[in-house]
Amino acid sequence: MRFYRAYRNSKIDSLESFFRQYKPPITPCHYTCVGLAYELIHQINSLLPENHDAVNKFYIVSCEEEIVTQDSYVDNVPPCKKTVEKEHVLVCLKIRIRGRDGFMILDPGYHISRVVTVMEDGLYPHTGLFIQGETGPAQKEYEYTMVTSEYISWSVSESKKGIREAHKSLIFSGRHFKSAVEVAERRNLVYEFKSILRRDPKGKILAGIYFCLTPTSPKVTIFYMDNNLRQTLKMNAVKNFKDTKEIGECEQQLGLKKGKLIQKLNEIGRLLSDEGFVRETLALNDKILQMSASN
Repeated sequence: MRFYRAYRNSKIDSLESFFRQYKPPITPCHYTCVGLAYELIHQINSLLPENHDAVNKFYIVSCEEEIVTQDSYVDNVPPCKKTVEKEHVLVCLKIRIRGRDGFMILDPGYHISRVVTVMEDGLYPHTGLFIQGETGPAQKEYEYTMVTSEYISWSVSESKKGIREAHKSLIFSGRHFKSAVEVAERRNLVYEFKSILRRDPKGKILAGIYFCLTPTSPKVTIFYMDNNLRQTLKMNAVKNFKDTKEIGECEQQLGLKKGKLIQKLNEIGRLLSDEGFVRETLALNDKILQMSASN
């Protein structure tokens, strides 16, 4: 929403030109994976004793999601700047246990509520395969393994209604990713799917809003919990939403002040009704996908 407002308040006609020069702000309560990673490192360093060996040793690493050509990708150290997308970041710490190398991985962006230990030899305390989350009939399994001394493979397997899908992503753990805001945060601006969520400490989603950028018949969906059951309401995107019991319940569970959810919904409605902005955003997203398709 801030990106949209900034663009419409600017004197720049081309969204792509504005996108290239826009400096994404990182502010509390609006965190993507980038802001969450920086906040987590800050919190860790503030809690550790000053003389602890791990103070200021945690760093941000980049991740390329859903890699098809893993073998050729890891030949590039660092990754090829011309074709990478780098849409995700994580927090990392290099470790060595009695001469055995490994990494500790923390992923607040995907709300993984555990520290993942990845040992080069795959032995204890290597985390191995674990269930990340179960929602009704769906189940996700994650596994992290070192494929080289500088790359970690992140395998994701999801089973839903008897259908199993799997893909692999690559984490470049060898170096600190110093362009998290300029690359990952900027890339997140033009994704077609948008959401505002509230989770419990274990990462389970409790309530939220989501919508897709589409030039035809856009919808906005809200959901919340009622007696441990998820209640979902899909609405046509309009510039002025009417307050309802369902919106009020979702607002309360999101932890928003009274009237804030309607305000957000109206902003979303105005954005989705701006067909020029929506089409240019989708075109930008497609360009980025085409650029990274060879990965």
